[in-house]
Amino acid sequence: MASFGLIPSTPDRMFQETFDGKSWMDICHENFKLQIHPGEKLKELHSTFLGNIDKSLQWDRLSGSMVLSNTGDEEKYLALQEEQRQDASWIAGVIEEGIKGLGIHEESQASSMLYVLFRLINTNAYRLCFWCLAHLPHNKVLLAEIIAEIQPAFQIDGKINMSYLLEHCPILASLYEEILRISNYPIGVRVVTSEVVVGDKLLRPGRQLLMPYAQMHFNPEVFSSDAGEFEAKHLLHNKNFVRSTSYRPFSGGSTQCPGRFLARHEVYMFLAQLLNRFDITLAAWNGNKASFPKMDGEIPSGGVMGPAIREDVVVKVRSKRRI
Repeated sequence: MASFGLIPSTPDRMFQETFDGKSWMDICHENFKLQIHPGEKLKELHSTFLGNIDKSLQWDRLSGSMVLSNTGDEEKYLALQEEQRQDASWIAGVIEEGIKGLGIHEESQASSMLYVLFRLINTNAYRLCFWCLAHLPHNKVLLAEIIAEIQPAFQIDGKINMSYLLEHCPILASLYEEILRISNYPIGVRVVTSEVVVGDKLLRPGRQLLMPYAQMHFNPEVFSSDAGEFEAKHLLHNKNFVRSTSYRPFSGGSTQCPGRFLARHEVYMFLAQLLNRFDITLAAWNGNKASFPKMDGEIPSGGVMGPAIREDVVVKVRSKRRI
């Protein structure tokens, strides 16, 4: 965590079991579930979060030849007066109060803690959006099919009927699940309860195991002989694969990612509004013909993998509406 700017004493406080046998990080995980598992708190977050995606995907909000990320926003956020942060999500306020409760008042440490959690929350969904956007312009037939499929989800007032996208768009669902299968490298954590031998390894009670699930996603006995290849309509041909015990895109058990519900809504909102408002076509860059980006498989991230360095997707964006 030092790479995020945390000094050694800060992680010690974060993981010290001082709250009835639980650490601050344990409590954070429980609060995340309260925020992003189905319920009233998730409904409130949906309204704000998905609304912000909608607002951001406006022609006048796009600027420059590239869309770049910002850094240092955590310190700017903490510097705001409380009345300027009234629209923050429930979990943001709980985390901030928890940081204060740990006795951490240094702005650099508080902002770094927020940044760590920000990365944990947002590291997967935007990469799912990236891989969706990478595949669609390379497959014009698939792109046209999804554009046609999502049209009934748009209401007269311009808002999206999310239930329609979730329940009546099988090609979109298949694309989403297949990208999860191909690009996601989740890790499950288990504790050994009794002595057991696996292969030539003796596992002792109390030891923790980290189990990479990605290998299971490429099992030809479950996902067909071409399991190593991307097939956008995989789910249409094999509707049972998402219920297979070999399919664990969000890990499993008590460590199953609580953000799996919000992630699907986020990706669906992004793709639906993007494809409804803009024409997206591949573009050459610096004299190089557009090619599909290679995945960065050097270091498994425990989540959705990003593209390798300099493996960009360059697209030409044109508004479908008269400016």
